[in-house]
Order: sequence, then C-alpha cells, then structure tokens
Amino acid sequence: MSTTLAVTIKAELAGEFRKTSDFNDKDLIQTLALALDSVFTDGTGAGQANKVMQLVLEDNLGGPVVVQAFNQNLGAPAADSAASAMTAVKAILIVNDSADESITIIPESGSEFLGPLAHASDSIVIPPGGVFLITNPTAAGWAVTASIADSWNISSPTTLNGRLFYIGI
Repeated sequence: MSTTLAVTIKAELAGEFRKTSDFNDKDLIQTLALALDSVFTDGTGAGQANKVMQLVLEDNLGGPVVVQAFNQNLGAPAADSAASAMTAVKAILIVNDSADESITIIPESGSEFLGPLAHASDSIVIPPGGVFLITNPTAAGWAVTASIADSWNISSPTTLNGRLFYIGI
C-alpha cells in the first residue's frame, strides 16, 4: 500500500472599513484584502509533509464529548487510530465548535510537545467558535519524540466540542 499527501491550507480576509467624516462629506474607506495559501506536497523536506492526524471531538450522535480533558499524543497515537506517529509537525488547525466553552491546549507535564509554544507553561486558548491555525513549512517542522512522549493536554470546563488536524512527517 502506498500513500501520498497533498494539502493546501487557505486563509483569507476580505472586507471594508468605512468611517464617515463629521467634518466634510468624504468617507474614509479602507479595503481589507489578504489571501494566503500554504501548500504541502508529499515528502519530508521544506514545504512537504506525509502524515495527517485528525481528531473530531464529538460523541456517536454528533454532540460534544462529555469529557473535560484528554491527552493528544503525537509521537504514539492510539492503536485504533488511522494516524501514524509523527516525528515533526508542520501545521496545526484547531476548530472550537462549542458555542459557550473555550478549549485550552497545554503541554502535558513530563511529556511536553511544545510545538509553536516557547515554554512548557504556555497555553493556547481557543474561544467558543474560534479557530487556531499555524504552520511551520521548514524542513524540520516542530520536533516530536517518536515514543510515548510529546503530548498536549486538551481541556474544556465541561465538554469538548471541536476538531483538531495535524499535518507532519
């Protein structure tokens, strides 16, 4: 069996900011436009990846998972997972599908995957309805220890409801 990976991550901002002048009849209009594409082709070098890990935080009926926290192990995924252990992460996308609870990501004590974080005490908080997206297209990516180490603790006050995607090698 062979596998190949081709991923394009797109982010776009488009809009207009308008400010009506109180002193004359001219409006100040600022156009907002930004489009970014981050492309990963199959492989292990810069701009390349060959593994995907996806986690959907919902129960069998499509509702939120009634659990407050769990550990996402990037170096040794669960035996029933289709994911392969990663040695580096190149992109992370976390979508919080909750309408009223934040998702907090922190390195798991003793087996920290720091990824884009500077320190083991840092955290990422994704507010209700929020999205966190970050890429590292370098050849090295963010290193993952290929064992039972390198985990993130993912938590919420009462239930977890979201989607996590990791692209890596």
